[in-house]
Amino acid sequence: MFKIVVNNLSSNHLQWQASKGNHSTKFAFYAAKVEHLHSLIHLGLYPFRKVAGPEGTGIYLTSDLKACMASSPPNWVWGKSVIGTQLQTVAVVEFIASDPSVKEIHEKCSSGCESRQYFVPANNLIQARYILVFVRDTHQIPLETLEFLSKQNEAKIPWRRILLLGSYLALCFLSWKTVRSSSYNANIWEITARQLLRKLAFNHELANSVALNT
Repeated sequence: MFKIVVNNLSSNHLQWQASKGNHSTKFAFYAAKVEHLHSLIHLGLYPFRKVAGPEGTGIYLTSDLKACMASSPPNWVWGKSVIGTQLQTVAVVEFIASDPSVKEIHEKCSSGCESRQYFVPANNLIQARYILVFVRDTHQIPLETLEFLSKQNEAKIPWRRILLLGSYLALCFLSWKTVRSSSYNANIWEITARQLLRKLAFNHELANSVALNT
């Protein structure tokens, strides 16, 4: 888990502070794809609004972590990543729950319990606080292999490219089998998601209180 450090002078943060006032806030999950993390951290969630959502144009959040991850499948990333080559990411966001334009929708979650969906129409009503990173494949492509590829002349030695590609595809297949064979416990997901949101909300409020007192 990574905490997002906000620039207090950024326009996103200033708009958030102006909108928040004395309103109450809540924490929820947002299905953030790996390739969108840079924009999400620097620009907020504005670029990822749904135009034709069931409640209109806005940002849709959920309290169901398992359902959130289902809509953000694992993606292959940089071969030299020290974390892994296949990652799944979810953003934990804080939003102004008491704003009249924010809607709360009760639905049945994937394990049969009641989950909450939230509709946030404007970017100034929401702030990304944490990024959850789930590693689906801890394998790494050897550094020597990548350096070897970068130094070779593609036109003169095509067979080496084919060998590298074959090795990479074999690694992908083995990783896919590992991911497919893993199973999830629905009850554990449900309990863990609720505890996580409560813990993060508490820690965030505690950090704000300490900052104000100092």
